[in-house]
This record gives sequence, structure tokens and C-alpha cells, in this order.
Amino acid sequence: MTRTKISAIALAVSALLIGPAMAADNGPETRAQVKADLVDALRTGNYIANVTGELAKDAYPNAFPAEHVRASKTRDQVRAELSESVRDGDQIANVTGERLNEAYPQRYPAPQHSAVKSRDQVKAELAQAVRSGDLIANVTGERLNEAYPQAYAGVHSVASSSEKSRGTDVVRAPHTGAGS
Repeated sequence: MTRTKISAIALAVSALLIGPAMAADNGPETRAQVKADLVDALRTGNYIANVTGELAKDAYPNAFPAEHVRASKTRDQVRAELSESVRDGDQIANVTGERLNEAYPQRYPAPQHSAVKSRDQVKAELAQAVRSGDLIANVTGERLNEAYPQAYAGVHSVASSSEKSRGTDVVRAPHTGAGS
């Protein structure tokens, strides 16, 4: 036998064996199952209502019962959140979307912010950035030492702590030209 004939026979045998296995999904539905599915679809609106393919429950939401969504929080959790929101003034005050604690800050405790860096650390970091030209120069995001390399010749910038914490290495090419 040739290779082609063997391949054809193997393909035919595999098709005969795989075909029934793929079609065996618990047999055909009975008439009662089909009627039950139809009644359920009509009750819930899970049938196509118009030529756009929109389901009836989406086209006419008031005509069908809403799908029940299980609550992710208990009643006590919601009440606790509400009382905290009232206490902190974290509720909408007016149509502009301003919160009560923003509209009337004297009525609510000031939010506690913890500084990651001290004021002196920020000032030192800013001074180093000014010296090295590591500040944004224009809307393209180019830095001063990139836009005006002659003005920052011989000054090597150090990557800021935020760049180090993000894991990005900032490598600055050493300037080999004449000084400023």
C-alpha cells in the first residue's frame, strides 16, 4: 500500500470513531424540554424581538422581570459605610458634584495625609533636578538637559527615587564636549 492510501484509511477510520463521540450530547431534546425552554424564554424575554437582533428583555425592559443580582454586601455593611460617609462628609452636596466636605470643610474633620518624603527631601531632589536639567522642557516631554545639552555639560543627573522605585533605570550619556 502506498502512503496516500494508508493516510486515507486512517482518516476514514478516525472520522467514523470521532463522529458519534462529538454528536453525543445527551441525545435530542424531547418535546417537553423544547416547550419548557420556550415558556422560559417568553417569560424572561430571552428571544429576538426585532430585526436588529435585540432581545425582548433589552428592547422592553419594563415588560420583563429584572434579573436578580445577589448582594455583595450585607445590610449591616452598607449601613456602616453610610454612617462613615455621613460622618466624613463624603456625600454629594449639590448638582456640580461637589462633596459636603469640600463645600463645608469647617464641618468635617480634615483628611489625614501622610507624607512619603519630608519637605527637605523634596527640596533637595528639586535642587538636584534643576542643577542637572532633569526637568521637563516642553510639551513633548523632552528634558532641559536633552533640549539644551551645552548648558548642562559635565553635569550628570541622578535618577529620581520615583524612577528607581518603578524599576526604570535612567542612563544618561556622559558629555564629552567642551564645558559651558
